[in-house]
Amino acid sequence: MSEKWLFVVLFGSITMYSLFVNDRPVSDVATIDDAQTLSEQFPLLRFSPITVEPLAKTNRSLSFTNDEQVDSAWRAAQIYLRLNGELFYSRAGDDKSRARIETLLQNRTMPTIIFLPDCTLPRWPGPSHFWRQLTRSGFAVIGIDGFARSDWQDLCTDNALMVGAVSQQVRFVLSQLDEFLWVDRNNLFLMGIGKSGAGVSAYLGEGFNGIIVLASSCRAHVLQPVVPVLAIASEHDASLDNTNDYCHYASERLLIDSVVHGVLVFDDAQKAVHRFLQRHLN
Repeated sequence: MSEKWLFVVLFGSITMYSLFVNDRPVSDVATIDDAQTLSEQFPLLRFSPITVEPLAKTNRSLSFTNDEQVDSAWRAAQIYLRLNGELFYSRAGDDKSRARIETLLQNRTMPTIIFLPDCTLPRWPGPSHFWRQLTRSGFAVIGIDGFARSDWQDLCTDNALMVGAVSQQVRFVLSQLDEFLWVDRNNLFLMGIGKSGAGVSAYLGEGFNGIIVLASSCRAHVLQPVVPVLAIASEHDASLDNTNDYCHYASERLLIDSVVHGVLVFDDAQKAVHRFLQRHLN
């Protein structure tokens, strides 16, 4: 988000747009400019406006060490995988579904992607469309539901708190995966977009084969990660300060000639993610 967009969200209403193809949600785009740009490139797309109400100011202190918050985001996490060719959907907190998955997989494991969302609404349309594609390549996707946290919108207004929250959320997720026997701990990837992407960029990568940072300038990055990093962004994304030097430490970078924040709508971005994942499987 640009500072101007952030100001409007904090102190006034804003209309956002959700992108549909054949009446199926594909991506959320942050502004009318994004929607207009995509409609020019893809005239058959349909856009549905969503009004986001102003965020209430808060004086309460925030803590990214709140176990209840990270547990809420984890238990509400969406799980996508394919069982015998059929798409299977569940929640991390659904113990019955977890047992069913383990029974059907019969001790098989799957390479798994942990995805952390941005601060924009709606929650999932764009990513979930791409997640379904990834499952066809044999990956499972666990999409952490940041919006299940009662402090999520407050975190979205403070980059430092968000970076800390993402770091703790990732560590918490890693601590829970032992209960998910189908997760291949030798083939685990971390992906974040926008504000969560900034937090992911600051994570050193322990426990993962690779990190994918979407639509973030990686300004929170301090130390070189111990795993490969793929960074993808739109060249004219107003939320990025300087795309000429974005995520300079990444082992792979892709700049797309666009203003669109939700880069997963583009084929080039999807292909780059697929290649990165396949290249770094054990």
